[in-house]
Amino acid sequence: MAREKFRRELRQEAQQWREEGLISQELWQQLADRYQFDQLSSGSQVFSTILYAVGGILIGLAVITSVAANWQNLDRISKLVLLLVWLIVSNSLGFYLWQYTESLRRLGQGTLLAAGLSLGAVIALVAQTFHLSGPLYELFFVWSIGVLVMGASLRFQTLAMMGLIILGIGYGHYCLRLGGAEHFIGKLMPVISLLLLPLAYWLASRAVFVLLVLLWLFSQGQIVGTVSPPFSFILPAVILWGYGDSLQLDRLGAYLGSKTMQPVARFCSIFLLGICLYLYSFRGSWSNYGSYGLFLQLSLFEQAYFGLLFGLAVYVVVNQLMRSKELVTKVLLGILISFTTISFISLTGEEESPLAIFVTNCLLAVFSLGLIRLGTENLQRGKFWFGIILLCLQIVSRFFEYETGLLVKALVLGVCGVAILALGIWFEKHLHQRSMEANL
Repeated sequence: MAREKFRRELRQEAQQWREEGLISQELWQQLADRYQFDQLSSGSQVFSTILYAVGGILIGLAVITSVAANWQNLDRISKLVLLLVWLIVSNSLGFYLWQYTESLRRLGQGTLLAAGLSLGAVIALVAQTFHLSGPLYELFFVWSIGVLVMGASLRFQTLAMMGLIILGIGYGHYCLRLGGAEHFIGKLMPVISLLLLPLAYWLASRAVFVLLVLLWLFSQGQIVGTVSPPFSFILPAVILWGYGDSLQLDRLGAYLGSKTMQPVARFCSIFLLGICLYLYSFRGSWSNYGSYGLFLQLSLFEQAYFGLLFGLAVYVVVNQLMRSKELVTKVLLGILISFTTISFISLTGEEESPLAIFVTNCLLAVFSLGLIRLGTENLQRGKFWFGIILLCLQIVSRFFEYETGLLVKALVLGVCGVAILALGIWFEKHLHQRSMEANL
């Protein structure tokens, strides 16, 4: 796996060197022959992996359905033997095809995914055999543990992602059934998601890191959002901006992947802050959204967790403002501090807070314009378009939220549409011009 990853990165770099004229066609061909670039799977072959996975899933469902047709006629020992044989055969076959064959690697990955999905059905059938009953979210929790162990032990990113998705589905069902994080598992889920962070480094997968961040955001929102919903956006945004890949500074760094997660964490921070400012730019968002008394109603564990997050956010703000020389960091933290201050002031339970609405709209405008400028200067499409979308949404939302005539609304929609098209054309020309200047 490490050798194939090296070959992929070398092929990508060699292609760029050839396009820039740093190496000749003859040297490129020598590298291609030596490292067998033609045998590496391209991005287009991802579709074949999906087809193999779907085929494996259908085969697994066919086997399970055929067994279920005669399930009632089998004794317990026969049922257990059939289930164990299915798990052993599917996992062994998938692992063999994945690791020891070159042409059927994709088929092996699809077989492993099918085995991970069938694990849930096996657990449910075993529980039915021994007349074990319980809520559905317990099945998802146990199922996700098995799939995560498989993904981590095999260092298979897609399998680990599937395990995290299953865990998220189980936690969502848990919250819907119990009306929130009322019991021990629900309160510990934010901590569990943080403890799983080394898995992203072990697999060198930013996709796994994003899924863990999403799980953490949703689970901690069940606790922090009880006091004040804006805090479930603000505190994570500050902490994610100050995230610094500290796991790679210790001795475990030699065993973990070398891919850094800080750029992804900062992207999540910017996205989270943008969504927060847009949601609370509406008048109805500030009506009865929280009070100081709600904090006292939390359990001791929830109060300690809230205090830990708040203290960590304060540490990040002080540390970044004192040590960082980036203008982006100072402006972003300034927006976060301003929004946090207005959120504290508005914790009164009043019907509406005009000051909070006005300040939030001003901060949203500054944030959007800052993203547009940052994306233009650094040639980053994501930040540029995210800023454009936020700014247009803010303008359009205000005209639809307040009473205005239909002609005015139509005019605003038309102006925003023309502005997006014009800015998009200009930005793409700007990118092309800068890329041409860099190649000269």
